[in-house]
Order: sequence, then C-alpha cells, then structure tokens
Amino acid sequence: MTSQGLVAPPTITLLVRDKQHAVEMVQSIIKDKDLDKCSEYEIEFLGESGLFDLMRALVRMRALQIRRFAQEAMVKCLKTHLANKGDQIKECKEAIHLLNREVNTYKAKVTQLEGIARWVEELTKANTNLTTELTAFHEQVDKVKADTIEEFPNPILTSWLANTVKASRTFASRPSSFSLVWTSLKSISILQSQ
Repeated sequence: MTSQGLVAPPTITLLVRDKQHAVEMVQSIIKDKDLDKCSEYEIEFLGESGLFDLMRALVRMRALQIRRFAQEAMVKCLKTHLANKGDQIKECKEAIHLLNREVNTYKAKVTQLEGIARWVEELTKANTNLTTELTAFHEQVDKVKADTIEEFPNPILTSWLANTVKASRTFASRPSSFSLVWTSLKSISILQSQ
C-alpha cells in the first residue's frame, strides 16, 4: 500500500465560513411556494446544527417578510379601491343633487302647465257656450229677418236687414258687434210694434 503523501482535510466551504453568504444562499434557495412546506415543519426539531437553526430562522424571517409585503400590497390596493369608491360616491351625490334640482324645476313647470291646461279647458268651455249662444242668436236673427220681411215688404228695410245680419255674423266674435246687432234688433222690434 503506497501513500501519496499527507492526507489533506477537506476545505471548509464558503457556506460555513461566511454568514452573509449563507444567508444569501438560503434566501436564493427559498421560493414562495416552498414557504408553506417549510412552515409545516418549523415546529419540529431539525437538529442541533447551527446551519439548521440558521435555515429555520431565515425561513421564518423570509416568510414573515413575504407575508408582510403581501399584506401591505393588499392594504394599499384596498386603500386605493376605497379612495376610488369614495370619489365615485362623491360624484354620484353631486349628480343626484343636480338631478334633484332639475326635478324640482320640472315639477314647477308641470304645475304651471297644469294651471295653463285648466285655464285652456275653462276657455274651451266658455268658447263652446258662446258658440252655442251665437248659433241660437243667429237663428233668432234669421227668424226676426224672415218675420220682418213677411210683415213689411219694403225693399229698403229688406236690404238694411240683410246688411245688419251679415255684419252680425262677420263681427260676432267682438263684444261691440253684439251690442250693435242687439240695438239693431231692438230697433226692428220697435218698428214691428208700430
């Protein structure tokens, strides 16, 4: 058996010699999906080695960091979401306020239009009544004309009556015309009585 010389001990790895390197190495090995698996075993005893203690501490620290970052991101997202919802609520309140103003304006206009509609209805009824009275009046005038022509066959009186009746129909919508025709009818009735 031949020897090749002194047996050299194995070199100590950088992982054991440099603590910072060990921490970086463990952090690079740990993935987010492995954290849950590691947290299952974190209560169990992993041994007395300093490397296991270091890895367990790093896993806990890294898991807490990732959870904190996730929670901070979620809180930030919720804050922005709530701020957006608050802005939307303010815009909706302003829009509702404007719509209420418009509704009140339209309600006032509707009440005005209802008043005008009632007034128009009353005028229509009055117009209908006046039309029926006017028709009755024209019938009376025609009857008086016919009676007068029958009783007094005078051509001058006949032409005067024709002009008076024509004038009463032309200007029947004016109150002064009514009074003119009425006085004419009175004068005719006076003539008839004589």
